[in-house]
Amino acid sequence: MPQGARPTPELAGPADKGGARRQHHIRARRNELESATEARRVERYAVLTMLYWLTPYEFSPTLLGVWLFVALLYARGVRKRRVPRARQWSFWTGMAFAYITLLTRFDFYALHQFFIDRIQQVVMHHLAPMLIMLAYPLSTWRTALPIRWRARGIAAIGRSTPARIAAALLFNPTLATLLFVALVLVWLIPRAMTLAMLDWRLYWLMNASMLVSGLIYWGLVLDHRSRPPARMAPGMRVLSPVLSMTPQIVAGALITFHRTDLYPIFSICGRALDVNVLTDQQIGGLITWIPASMIESVAALIALGIWARLSQRPRGRQRRVRSDGDRFADLKERDQGHEFIRP
Repeated sequence: MPQGARPTPELAGPADKGGARRQHHIRARRNELESATEARRVERYAVLTMLYWLTPYEFSPTLLGVWLFVALLYARGVRKRRVPRARQWSFWTGMAFAYITLLTRFDFYALHQFFIDRIQQVVMHHLAPMLIMLAYPLSTWRTALPIRWRARGIAAIGRSTPARIAAALLFNPTLATLLFVALVLVWLIPRAMTLAMLDWRLYWLMNASMLVSGLIYWGLVLDHRSRPPARMAPGMRVLSPVLSMTPQIVAGALITFHRTDLYPIFSICGRALDVNVLTDQQIGGLITWIPASMIESVAALIALGIWARLSQRPRGRQRRVRSDGDRFADLKERDQGHEFIRP
C-alpha cells in the first residue's frame, strides 16, 4: 500500500478496526459529557431564574417575619388538631399567593405596570384573603398557642375594654363592608395612586390595608356558624358580596373606557413592559371589573351553601341559650370554625 494511503474497510486489519471503535467510543463519550454539561447548565439557569423571581424586590424583614409567624403557627396547630386537607390546601394556597404578590420580584412589575398592579391588588384584597379565611384558621392558630397563653394572655386581652371597642369597630359587618369597598376606590384615585407609588410608606400602607381589610371582610362573610356567635347573619353574607362588587364594577368600567391616561406615574417611573399606555389601562380596568367580581360571586355562592346548611338545623339549636350546661358544646362548635373577639 502506498505511503500515506488509508486502508479500505475490506483491507483494514484488526488493529485498524480496534482504533476505529475506540474513536467511536471517545466521540460518543464526549457527546454524552457535552449533553450532561448542557443539561446542568440549563438546570442551573432555571434554578437561578427561579431564585431571581422569588427574591424580594424591596426586602421587608417585618413583612417576611409576619408571614413566617403566621405560617409556622398554622403548621403547629395542624400538628395538634385534625384539620381537613381541603382547608389546609385553601390556607397554604392563599399564603402562597400573598407571598408571591408581596415578597417576590412580582412587586417590581406591580410598581411599573398598571395592569400588574391591579393583579396584585385583586390577589391581596380578594383571592388570597378569601382562601385563607375559607380555611377557618383562627381556631387552628389558637390551638397552636400554649394553654397558659390562651387562658391568661388571649382571654385577658379579649376581656379588656380597648380590645372590645376595637373588635366592635373592626368586625362590625357594616363598617367592615364599607371599609372593604372604600379602600379599593380610594387607592384607585389617580392622586392617591401617584403618592403611593412615590412614597414607600404609603405604598406599604396601601398593601397592608388591602390585605387586612380583605381578611376581616372574608372572615365575616365565610363564617360557617349561625348568628350568634357569628357577627353577620347568613342571608347578609350572601347579599354582602353582591353589594360590594357593584362599586368595583363601576370603577373598573370607568377605567376601561376612559380615553386618556389616568395614571401617568407609571410612565414617569418607567413601564416594565412594552405595552401601550391605554392598553395597559384598559387591561387594568378589566381586571378590576371582571376577576374581582367573579371572586366575590364565588364567595356569595359559598355563603349561600353555608346558609342552606344552617337552615337545615333545628331551630332550637340555632337559638341555644348560653347556660352553664351549654358552654362545652358552644366551645366545641367554635373550635370547628373561627371566632372573632366578642364586643
